[in-house]
Amino acid sequence: MKHFACLIKILVLLGVLIMVEEINAYGQGAKIQRKTALLTVQPEVVVQGAEINAVVQAFDEKTLLRLNLSYPSGVIIEQIQVTGDSPVSSVVLKIPKGFKGNLRVILEARRNGYWMPAADQNINVLPDYWQKLTDIIKNIESIESSKNIDITQKRSSWAALAYAEDLMDRVKFADVNSSWELEYKLSELEAMGKALGEGKNPLADNRGYQLRGYRSDLNNEIQPYSLYLPNGYGIDAEQKWPMVVMLHGAWSNHHLALRRVFGVTNNRGEDDISAKRVMPDLPDVPFIVVSPNGYETMCYRGFAEDDVWRVINEVEEMFNVDQNRIYLTGLSMGGGGTGMLGLRCADRFAAIAPVCAFFGAFLDLNAVDKRPEFLQWPEKAISTYNQAENAFQLPVKLMHGDVDPIVPVHNSRAVYEQLQKLGYKSEIEVYPGVGHAAWVPSYENARIFDWFAQFERNPYPEKVIFKTADPLGGSSYWVRIDELEKIRRFGRIEAEISDTKVSVFTDNIARLSLTIPDALIAEDAVAKVIIDGEEAYNGTLGSEINFQYDNGQWKWLRKPVEQKLAPLVNGAYGVMEQRHIYVYGTSGTSEEEEAARSLAKTKSIYGAWADVQWDVIPEEALSPKIMNNNHIFLFSTIEGSAFLRDHADKLPIKLNEGIIKVGDRVIKQDQAIVFLCPNPANPSRYLLVCTAASAESLQCLREFALNQRTLEFDTIGDFAVYNSDGKPVWGGLFDKNWQVEMTGEF
Repeated sequence: MKHFACLIKILVLLGVLIMVEEINAYGQGAKIQRKTALLTVQPEVVVQGAEINAVVQAFDEKTLLRLNLSYPSGVIIEQIQVTGDSPVSSVVLKIPKGFKGNLRVILEARRNGYWMPAADQNINVLPDYWQKLTDIIKNIESIESSKNIDITQKRSSWAALAYAEDLMDRVKFADVNSSWELEYKLSELEAMGKALGEGKNPLADNRGYQLRGYRSDLNNEIQPYSLYLPNGYGIDAEQKWPMVVMLHGAWSNHHLALRRVFGVTNNRGEDDISAKRVMPDLPDVPFIVVSPNGYETMCYRGFAEDDVWRVINEVEEMFNVDQNRIYLTGLSMGGGGTGMLGLRCADRFAAIAPVCAFFGAFLDLNAVDKRPEFLQWPEKAISTYNQAENAFQLPVKLMHGDVDPIVPVHNSRAVYEQLQKLGYKSEIEVYPGVGHAAWVPSYENARIFDWFAQFERNPYPEKVIFKTADPLGGSSYWVRIDELEKIRRFGRIEAEISDTKVSVFTDNIARLSLTIPDALIAEDAVAKVIIDGEEAYNGTLGSEINFQYDNGQWKWLRKPVEQKLAPLVNGAYGVMEQRHIYVYGTSGTSEEEEAARSLAKTKSIYGAWADVQWDVIPEEALSPKIMNNNHIFLFSTIEGSAFLRDHADKLPIKLNEGIIKVGDRVIKQDQAIVFLCPNPANPSRYLLVCTAASAESLQCLREFALNQRTLEFDTIGDFAVYNSDGKPVWGGLFDKNWQVEMTGEF
């Protein structure tokens, strides 16, 4: 418990949107405790007397490892030392004859004279449900991959596979008293597979709770989500239904979040792990309700945000959703996600309701705090609080406990005060004596649905306000910011339509576009566009019209400018939250190659943050297809990569004859650098270069590889230089043309 309390304090200090839903956080088997080695045990469910195979992949051959097979009580059945001579070791462990139930395989590492846990995995010894389950899954996957299957059946097969994965987890962690439940669920899954084989939709008549999923483009795995369909859905085929999107908290999941938003709290004595396995009867509400999983604990950024939009789109395509009555809410980390997505994409929702949410690192701090000056700009740009002005058309309800020890209540109060100053529609509920579990009173008796029911989105507002500091721009309703004059500083656009006149006021914007719908100005009508008091266009608008600020004047563009890749709002950390692949240089010495490979492999494990592991390949395996589909993380010494040598003249940081030069500054021979830039071999994707002059100095990046964050901030900028102790010492930002804009000490 002390360790967990320390973890909570660290997460709060990080300034990221990680808020733990409850003290008994969600644990999963085989999570990496420290990035010492990767443990894989197969099979995870076995019959009595069988053997299992444990594969240990060491990240550092000097680390001494050992494997323990033990009973749940901790009594060791078998203990085997794993040598560090090979990066991969395979060990066979024997299951005791006659034993039924759970066993644990624990991998320990020798550190400072003590054996410390590095990874573990549960093994379940049960009757042979696993084989039956895998046979059913193979059958459903063959149906899914059939050329003749339509999209409705494909989505039904995804739902069946999500059900199967949930059942796999239940089997892994079941006990000998779970036979009836497992057999019942196996029969349900078997019936779903049979219906799919007959061309039927096994979920067509289902109402209430449903487990759904989709096949992810990110890793080709089934991503689950929870769905609720009201009892009355489908009686009137033409009726459109409002939809609530619910975002879960850190180390929680979609299943538990669905319970929460209906006000169904844990039963007496029921912990979160148990609550995730049971869905009680839910109140009948006249809403479709969906809860994405967001790749576990990823703060709904990057590919986790993509999951939210994919789930929303899936539900919109399957069911009659009213586009103007979509609402967003979430608790803790999900409350932060609600504020972030809701205020950045305010045109997508009719109202939002964040619960115990974090809104930004600078809410109660002066501009000068512990952050280096050059990091204050991206930190402010990331802050949701600074985007409150986007809620011009969006009602916001904030809910918080006044003694919250995880996310202080001033987060919600500060946003509420800002919205009130702006004159926007906003409410706040602060619960006296309530800590972090503000979701209990917030969602009590499913009352949040009554609040949402008041609001409907206007899809064609005559006035739009949009503000962003994202270098990649953004849009709201019929205005779009295509390029900022100065990136990571907020650009603002305020536009209003009166008859056939469009008045636009801008701040820090270099390019913008208008996509005015026919409902406001007919496409063939002659209209006048006034930008910052000067007429910029007079004529028909068409479906889209583009403008650029040039030499002190706004000019109409006859065709849009090609969008170039700009630095990300949170720099190098931002590309880690997107689809990528790890590459290591193979053109240097064997020591250089091994150092690069080890770091790449270590960095590829996301540990406890998200259930994703990225591929690691040698640089000669890079292909145009791989580079088209992925951002590239390249670990290598300067001379140890043919890719770096071939493209050195196109990089914003100069690598030449063992020298690394950043602007006029040269990094030391015993230091290493990480920097972000467009991939010279595919400028539509990013390249993150992790390099140093030698194999020894490349080890400065060990801490960077071991941890998802190496600072107590949400960014390290676009480049950072690391010392031999693994700590970043100085770094900086690029401007939108990838020239060094500023540097500073950490």
